[in-house]
Parts: sequence; structure tokens; C-alpha cells
Amino acid sequence: MSQTITTHGTLTYSPPKQAYELLRWGFVVALAVGGVDKFSRVLTNWDHYLAPGILRLSPFAARGTMVMIGMLEIAVAVLVAVRPRIGAYVVAGWLAAVVVNLVVGLEFLDVALVDLGLLVGALALGRLAQVYDHANVVETRTIETTVIDDRDELAAAHALKF
Repeated sequence: MSQTITTHGTLTYSPPKQAYELLRWGFVVALAVGGVDKFSRVLTNWDHYLAPGILRLSPFAARGTMVMIGMLEIAVAVLVAVRPRIGAYVVAGWLAAVVVNLVVGLEFLDVALVDLGLLVGALALGRLAQVYDHANVVETRTIETTVIDDRDELAAAHALKF
């Protein structure tokens, strides 16, 4: 004899949802901090990361170019916060441009590799946002558990032994 018990539960923080939130808010913080630091230069002097060929395309000097990039990064951080389905792909495009800049400069290839990894993370955020970037999304799963009641069969088997 067996019984089937079906329970319904709401899993607001399933592993995929947690991954989505980690990527979303991780990119928001990283972009905002990086953008602000383009003004303050506390973390590094960002001007050194501009490839000379890319700098020649800018109407500004290196400092002015990095300040403009900082403003753009802050704007993209806000976009990821409020519209991650769009912002994730903007970040991926942005990181692709950063990787090209670093590879063209042939000086910071290690940083280009790290940014390539971040680009993959931005693409993953974009895919997860297709599922989770909706107002009040709640993930619901049906969990089915089978409980076997062996008391009758066990008693019958025990009786046969005696």
C-alpha cells in the first residue's frame, strides 16, 4: 500500500533566482564604483588603460575621456538596477568594447581576460533576466513525495516466518 502526498510551495529564492540577484546587484555595484572612481582615481589611474589608438578617436584628452566613461558606467549601473533585461546586454557590449580596447593596446591582456569572464557573466544575467525580470515574479514548484505504508506487508511477512 502506498500513499502519495502532493505539496505546493513557493520558492522565492531558488538557486537560479539567487544567481540572478547576485549577478544583477554585483554588476550594479561594480559599475557604480568603477564609474565614480573614474572621477576620484582612488582605485587606480584609469587613463593608463586607454589604448593610444582608441584615445585618438576621442575628442577629449585621456582624463576627459575617462570622466565621460565614468558617467556612462554610472548610467549603465542604473539601467541594470531598473531594467536588467536590457542592461545586461548593454554591459556585455560595453565589456566587449573594453576587451577590444585592452587587446588593441597589447599591454593589459590579463585584464582583458578578466573582462571577458565578466562579459560571460553579463550574458548569463541577460538570460536569467528573461525569466526573473518581471514585477513580483514568484517561482512555484510542485513537490511530490511518495510515502509507502509497509505496516500491513511487514506484518504479513513477519507472520509467515512463525
